[in-house]
Amino acid sequence: MSLTGKTINELPLLTSYSAGTYIPVYYSGGTFKATQDTLEPIKKWRALLTQTGPQTFTGNTDPNLYGGLVLNEIYTIDTYTSGDSFSNIAQVLSGVINTTGCVFKVTGSTSTDYFFPTTWVSSQITSQGDMIVYILENTLGFDVVVEYPGFGVLDGVVVFYPDVPSGGFLPQKTYMNAQPTIPYDFSPTIPNILTTIDRQILVGVMYILDPGSGLVSNNLNNTPVEIIVYK
Repeated sequence: MSLTGKTINELPLLTSYSAGTYIPVYYSGGTFKATQDTLEPIKKWRALLTQTGPQTFTGNTDPNLYGGLVLNEIYTIDTYTSGDSFSNIAQVLSGVINTTGCVFKVTGSTSTDYFFPTTWVSSQITSQGDMIVYILENTLGFDVVVEYPGFGVLDGVVVFYPDVPSGGFLPQKTYMNAQPTIPYDFSPTIPNILTTIDRQILVGVMYILDPGSGLVSNNLNNTPVEIIVYK
């Protein structure tokens, strides 16, 4: 919706605001302006979802390693090789870093494009592969719970629901959007992602569908998901 050329008197017809509503503005180029986001009658939740399943890698030149280690993913050092160092990207969960059996979570600044250990020649590590939710924006006023699998053991199904008892996602006011992404292992199958809105407790169910084999798992790779609730 464009607000270009609209008057203050027209705002109640375009948004949920009344004529007496205070609207946040900023000053630019000698003119007071309101941002589009402050006028849109919606609340948003946007996130990137990653769920790769367990994967094993040996060294940072491993051909199956795509784009570095996954931020917030949990890894186990299966076999440590002397001289390798994971200390720069590791939050130790159990054991001792740079030793066989150590379990760590990948940490670091979100401004970093790739997450690699300082030295990683031939130590073998295995990822836990659970669901990782990286939230980009949340103006809903409550958190969204993401579960994988959903209720019961369902391959390729992700469910979303509010962490409030009622009124989080109102019927006929909730919209959900997701985009397919190439899986982490760069396999040629690109999943189709379908969404639906449930009238009771779920925002939606996201099915990861391989046209050749039905529902599949381990295919989320920074997959964008957006939930919009109209005010």
